Order: sequence, then C-alpha cells, then structure tokens
Amino acid sequence: MLLGTFSFVGLKITGPDMRQTGLNYFNQTHLADMTVTSAYGLNQADQKTIADQAQVKTVNYGYFTDAKIKGSTNSIRVFSNSGSLSQYKVVAGRLAKTNTEIALNNTLKGTYHLGETITLQDGTGLAKTKFKVVGFVKSAEFINHNDFGQTSVGTGQLSGFGVTTKRAFSLTEYNLARISYRDTAKFNAYSNAYTKLMNKRQATLLKDLNQHRAAKYQAAKANLSTAKAQVSQLS
Repeated sequence: MLLGTFSFVGLKITGPDMRQTGLNYFNQTHLADMTVTSAYGLNQADQKTIADQAQVKTVNYGYFTDAKIKGSTNSIRVFSNSGSLSQYKVVAGRLAKTNTEIALNNTLKGTYHLGETITLQDGTGLAKTKFKVVGFVKSAEFINHNDFGQTSVGTGQLSGFGVTTKRAFSLTEYNLARISYRDTAKFNAYSNAYTKLMNKRQATLLKDLNQHRAAKYQAAKANLSTAKAQVSQLS
C-alpha cells in the first residue's frame, strides 16, 4: 500500500513567485491532499476505512497502470479520468470520452499527434490496447516534467502519463484513491503545518489500511491456486 501527498512535489526547487503560481494551480485543479495506491486493489473494507478517516471531505476512486508505447522506448502511466479531484488541464484537443481514446501529457506533444493511434503493451488491467490520441493535458500531480517516476515496464523510467476512461480498464477493484480533507483549505500547501498534518494522517491511514493486508494476501493466494488448478484440468 503506497500513499503520497502530491502537493509536496517540487517544493524545494521553487521560489516564492513560483510557489504562488503553484498554489493557484493546485486550487484551480482541486489537487488531492493525499493519494492511495494498492497493487491488491482497494476493496469495500479499504474504502470504508478511508471514508472513516477524520475530516475526509471527498474521495475519488480510479484505476492506473503502467504501459509501454509500442514502437518506441516511451512508457507512460495510464490513469482513468480523475473526477472532481486532481483535474487535468487540457492544453490541446480534449479528454477521452470512450474506452478507445486517450489524452497524453503535454510534453509528449510533438512526439505524438492528435488523431494518431498508439498501441500500449504490458499494461496490466487494460481492457483495450489501441487508443486514439484526442488531447494533450497538464496535471498538478506531475510538477517536474523531467522526472515522471520509475516503472517496471520498458526502460524502467516513465516518459509521461495518459488519461482515458474507467471503461478502458478491466480491473475488478479500484487501485487508486484521491482524497481531500475539509480542514486543509486554511493551510498553505508549502507550509510546515500542512506537511506535519499530512504526514500524521498518512501514518494513521496506512496503519488502518494495513490491517486488511493479510486477508487480501490470502485471497490473492487462493485465487492463484484456483487458476492453477483450472489450467491443470485443461492440460
């Protein structure tokens, strides 16, 4: 189970003017205070745990996976559209409306073009592999355009991200939650007070969610055993 407060990205490399610009951008796009990701998915027990946390205002659930773009060395993190939190800012074109459409981050504009079809490989949980590029977007979750993070696919380094619809995923459970809190609007996202509050809430939420890990592991193990048995019967 991984948790992250995306608002902290890039804080040490921005001056006062850039920080104010960042705060305005965070507010305009309703950047989530915290995100939760889980390789085992977020089941109903996890969702209740999140909802029961102190001061929770809004929770948006979605999907994500990493995939390699066929015919290139580029790997991207593919998200389902975020809903009301951490909204994407459209730079060109539009957001995806169908499960065969995708919007890419704006730094990939020029490498790929509107109307082009890309094929995604190694994307666990994707119901589709071919996507038409319908837009280019920015996200406050990715402040540093020189480092989108690491991945287990392709070269091991992400080249950017993409946004499609929830229907483009075949996962049975959400694996991403974005959370906002009622009492954080009064804080400056760059302040020590905000950082301290988020760190405390992160620790509490992680502890509560980890109580479900053993049960989820056993369920995954049982599913794997069932799948192996079915394969054996067919062979």
